[in-house]
Amino acid sequence: MLRIETLQPHMANGLILLNPDQKTLISQLRHFPKADHDDGPDALHMLWMAATSGRATENMRAYEIPVVPFTI
Repeated sequence: MLRIETLQPHMANGLILLNPDQKTLISQLRHFPKADHDDGPDALHMLWMAATSGRATENMRAYEIPVVPFTI
């Protein structure tokens, strides 16, 4: 619970912005900690930590997606 609460100042300062179409996430954040689910806020916290830790890409590999030409 505490780690999700650490997002609040970053949201208040405009460092974390949400798309208004993310209705489920917004609802879970509004009703936190009394919401039935907190998967969205949990994932948001993990993304924030990855984005700000400086280690976000340490264990990530780039994947090339082959483009296959096609005709209609």
